[in-house]
Amino acid sequence: MNDAYENRLVSFLLIGLVTALGFTKHLLPFKDEFFEGSWYGNDTIPRAISDLNKIILYADKNGELKDERQRKLFTIADAIIAGEGEGPLEPKPKKAGFLVAGENAVAVDLVCTKLMGFSFERIPMFKYVMKGGRFPLFQHSFKDLEICFERTIKYEQLRPITDPFVPSKGWIGHIELQPA
Repeated sequence: MNDAYENRLVSFLLIGLVTALGFTKHLLPFKDEFFEGSWYGNDTIPRAISDLNKIILYADKNGELKDERQRKLFTIADAIIAGEGEGPLEPKPKKAGFLVAGENAVAVDLVCTKLMGFSFERIPMFKYVMKGGRFPLFQHSFKDLEICFERTIKYEQLRPITDPFVPSKGWIGHIELQPA
C-alpha cells in the first residue's frame, strides 16, 4: 500500500473513532453545525469513501494494491427502517420499506440514492467512485443498470419512494431530485 493511501486511511479511522466516541464535539469552544463534515462542499469524505472501496477491492492480503480486483463483494442496503436528517450520528428513523442488493456497491448506492429522492449527479462521492482510472469501482453507465423487483426496469425508469428522505442540514437544497 502506498504512503498516501496509508496516511489517509489512518487519518480517516482515527477521526472516525474520535467522532464516534463523541469526544471532539464536546471539546469545541463553539457550536459547529457541520462539525461531522455534513455539508455539500466537503470533499474529504467522498475521497475517503472512494479510497477505502479501492483498498477493499484491490488490496491483496498484504495490503498491496493490485491491478486486478482481489475479491468480490455482495452489498445489501437495509432501508426497511432507515435514517434521515442528521445521520449517521443522529439520524431520525424513517420507515422506507426497501432492501437493495447487488454485486457492485456503487450500483447499490445509485439505486438507494434515487429511491431516497436524491440526485447522484449532485452528490460529490459519485464523481470519485464512478470515474475509471487504475482502480475502477464502477465500469458501467448508470443508464445500463437493470433493477429487478416485480419486473426488470432501467435506472432511468426508477422513481423515488413517495415520501422522499430529508437530507442533513448541510445538504438541504443541494442534492434533492429536481422536478421534471
